[in-house]
Amino acid sequence: GVGMYAGEGRPYSLLGAAGDYVPLAQVLQAVNRQEESRLVREWVLRNSDRTDADAFEAELPAANVAQTDEPDFVSTALAQERILGQLASHLTDLLEKRNPTKVDELSVATEFVLPAPTAQQLRRVRATRWNDALQSHLDDLEHYLSLAVGRDFLDEAWGIAAIEAGRAWFLYDVDDRLLPSLVSRMQKQLLALLTASPTGLAQAQAQTQRWLHDLERLRQQVHSVATPGARHLAGVQRMLAQRNWELTYLQAVATAPTLSGILLRAGAAILLVLLLALTYLFFVGRNWGTQDTFSLVGFATGILLMGLFTYRITQDRIRKLRRERVALAQRALTAQLRNAVSDGFVRAYDRLGELLAHWNRMLAEASSELATLSAPGALPTIPPPGVSLQPVYQPHLNEQLWERCLAYLRSQQDTQGQRSEERLGRMWGTPKWQNEMRRILSSSTPVEGQSQARTIAQFIRDTVRQSVAPVNLNETDSVRQLLIRKLAGEFSIEHLLWRGAIEEEEFNRR
Repeated sequence: GVGMYAGEGRPYSLLGAAGDYVPLAQVLQAVNRQEESRLVREWVLRNSDRTDADAFEAELPAANVAQTDEPDFVSTALAQERILGQLASHLTDLLEKRNPTKVDELSVATEFVLPAPTAQQLRRVRATRWNDALQSHLDDLEHYLSLAVGRDFLDEAWGIAAIEAGRAWFLYDVDDRLLPSLVSRMQKQLLALLTASPTGLAQAQAQTQRWLHDLERLRQQVHSVATPGARHLAGVQRMLAQRNWELTYLQAVATAPTLSGILLRAGAAILLVLLLALTYLFFVGRNWGTQDTFSLVGFATGILLMGLFTYRITQDRIRKLRRERVALAQRALTAQLRNAVSDGFVRAYDRLGELLAHWNRMLAEASSELATLSAPGALPTIPPPGVSLQPVYQPHLNEQLWERCLAYLRSQQDTQGQRSEERLGRMWGTPKWQNEMRRILSSSTPVEGQSQARTIAQFIRDTVRQSVAPVNLNETDSVRQLLIRKLAGEFSIEHLLWRGAIEEEEFNRR
């Protein structure tokens, strides 16, 4: 019982502790897991100090640095001016402004609504049937417009239907349409961010969030031009305006005299005046003279001019009403054009937003999977898993031994003089690593039983584990033997149980 102390739930002595041990193998394995957690926490998830992270990235090979300083090509590619410029080249015979920069600058040309041959043909139509003939022509234009800028055409022209949130990556390299080519560039940039450095996962997730923000801003710009309520109000206003026009036009046509009717009335008036004049001369007994002829000619000329002037006024009014009807049709077709293009923009933005949201969720889930590895490690459980606790075979461990093993592992370098962080940066983003990450991203069926995010997290975890692996823990390894010799002098069972610092100094003094 010499030197008996109370230790770990039972009294110990030199004889009683003869069968106890230090679980060094389990400690070294736990130290390796702690080093993996540190690399995930400080580099992959970037929870460490920003200055240290920047310094680490500055030491990466040039091939590992992502070229992210290019302009935001997503906002540029999806800008209204650029897309409308491409669309305008397809609608040269339809648009009034050849180079529109915004949706509200789209306007149907008057020549498209009423071409010269159609206008000439409508002039030969009776006034009472003119509106019906024009409406038949407008129905054909609306059908043409629905084909030229309708849902099917825009979805095909812009590649909206080719983009699906659940489809694999890198399917659009040979598709130069708007959305497929844009998605391909976005995928390549995300892959470049992921493979540039161990912090690429957080950078890729931040990039998808920026794209989602920019996309929502562009969507609101288009959506605010014609909200559903504004569209309905504008449609009702156009319907009321057309109804009022029809009533006004029918009244104008009904009251408008014809040229033959005006001439007939003028002739009847001239004949009546002539008869009255002859009757008057007969009763007064005077013959028809030159002065009477001049008077009759003047009266006839005046009444004919008055009739023609009245006819001209009524015809001008009808022509003005017809121009108003063409203007109403132009506004209706313009509204149809703008609504169709706006809906196409919104569908494109929504489809791209669904894809970006899918990517963002996938990256966030991968980060969440890795976050479980980023928690600071703790002392391994005593006894280790799978080892039964026996009264005469007790494991012992303390915080100082744990910290000593951890510091020793972090200080180790491989044959090239690189620490774990440097090995991780060297292994990250190699051509083989990039191909594997591309395969994981483009695989619609990841590892069986795992989500795509979990597969990404597992791949990154394996990379981190390999960066720590150069410190071998085999029993025949010289590094391990050297570590054991250093630890044996300070962390034997005797030291762990009852020999403290004061006793150690006293023992060495003696």
